[in-house]
Amino acid sequence: MSERLRLIPSADVATLGAHCYLFDRAALHENVVSVPTQRVSQRMREVVRRIRAAWPDHAPHPYGAFEALFDSAAERNVLAQLARAGYLEAVPPVAPAPGGTAARSGHAETGEATDPAAHFRERVLRHFFKRPAFFHLPEQIDDDDCDVALVGVPISSTLVSSGTVDAPARLRRDSQRAGFWFDFHADGVYTETGCDDSPPRLICAGVRAKDFGDIGSDCRTVGELFAHARQLVDTRLVPHGIRPLFIGGDHAVTFPLVDAYLHHHPGLVLIHLDAHNDLFYTERVEFNHAGPVHGLLVHSGLDKVLSLGLRTIGDPRVGPYKRLAASGALRERAHLYSLRALERWLDRPSEFQAHLRECIGVDRPCYLTIDLDVLSADCIAGQLSTPAGPGLGWHQLLEMVRLVTETFDVVACDVVEFNPDHKDRPVDDAREMTVLLLELIDGLARCARRIVPP
Repeated sequence: MSERLRLIPSADVATLGAHCYLFDRAALHENVVSVPTQRVSQRMREVVRRIRAAWPDHAPHPYGAFEALFDSAAERNVLAQLARAGYLEAVPPVAPAPGGTAARSGHAETGEATDPAAHFRERVLRHFFKRPAFFHLPEQIDDDDCDVALVGVPISSTLVSSGTVDAPARLRRDSQRAGFWFDFHADGVYTETGCDDSPPRLICAGVRAKDFGDIGSDCRTVGELFAHARQLVDTRLVPHGIRPLFIGGDHAVTFPLVDAYLHHHPGLVLIHLDAHNDLFYTERVEFNHAGPVHGLLVHSGLDKVLSLGLRTIGDPRVGPYKRLAASGALRERAHLYSLRALERWLDRPSEFQAHLRECIGVDRPCYLTIDLDVLSADCIAGQLSTPAGPGLGWHQLLEMVRLVTETFDVVACDVVEFNPDHKDRPVDDAREMTVLLLELIDGLARCARRIVPP
């Protein structure tokens, strides 16, 4: 080849779990990229790394200069694969300017003066659309090479919560702005949540995450949603020891998800962060975001729930409360804590952990569900289906996640009721929601490592 070439400057390689991946760092700020994320061999990784190290300024060179970097035929074969795929791109020579000086070459392309569409035909039409995935995670991760699953559940049970169906897609886009999981896996993310005269904590380093896509969006009945949840849990998550983070959707989705886990963990405890108890708002068992805890106690046989952050001041709907109280099971199975009680406990984290251990036990598996209206509405720009006035702040919620995942075997969790339709002011800062996802992913991975399977 006589032309001068360079490795596409945004092309990079990384290791995630047992495999290597080639990807495009331009995906952080572009929707159209030159290099689709793909699994590659260890040898391909080393070839790309050597090219990047040899020419960090991305200067173009003849193909022979690239070949000179490698001694083995196998490495040169990989180099040829990069060239055939177009990842070694041709760089046009700089045209001499009038008077013999070199012209500025910022956007010059061969033939540009006579054919301004040449670049579009030869290059742009071969570009790839970025896949919507949490933190740019690749599609090719194997289930047995995964610690934590990210699963969207874009389901709404009522009109007031209809905007929650957009939450998984929105949070995928926001997470992609935050960075690449390849980097979080390699280096981690530091956080000062929980610091008390101590260094920042490093989270997510070494965690193997996977975007499992969405479940439920193609279901035509509630029964189908229960069946899909059960199939995912039974055939992919539990057999591979994967801890899932489900992202709703409204709070109704917690009903089929916890129901699926109760088949594997009959003694499961539900830790429920919410402004509402979700117990006393429906007369019967229904698929409704107002009553998932009621449904789990009455239909699914949930043995114990701890509801924390509650702040209903007064409600005349006492029929369901009376029926549950009359059954004799309410006090033993449903443990209710007001917002003020939770705030007092959070001021004494060691005592809080000890109290939770006494209430739950040490070895019992737990499911953590977070209805985001446990937060103050102003923390999240009103993006909630049923905001309930002043509540927890972000740091308190993150601290609660840390305490729960450090104390208990959290086998699964969900985040629900993020409703972008209800935004009450312009905001373009997705940092807090993304950090909540990172804290939950790290917590789930730590639970998996701490609990050694039999």
